[in-house]
Amino acid sequence: MRKNITLAERLANAADSILTVEKVAEFMGISKWGVLKKIERGQLPAHKNGRRWYMTRSELVDFLKTDNPSK
Repeated sequence: MRKNITLAERLANAADSILTVEKVAEFMGISKWGVLKKIERGQLPAHKNGRRWYMTRSELVDFLKTDNPSK
């Protein structure tokens, strides 16, 4: 059975690493399409390499601590 982890617990356990869109979606609890929309709208910090988007875990954590993730 999968344990429900709160956002605060996820933030506390975050170590700096490179995240794919899929991992960001899992971390935030939204679909990968939702993550891509947020990136395209400038609502999430991300870096493009070829056709793929990436972000560091620390960038995501900083963003979630300072901005409203429900935008």
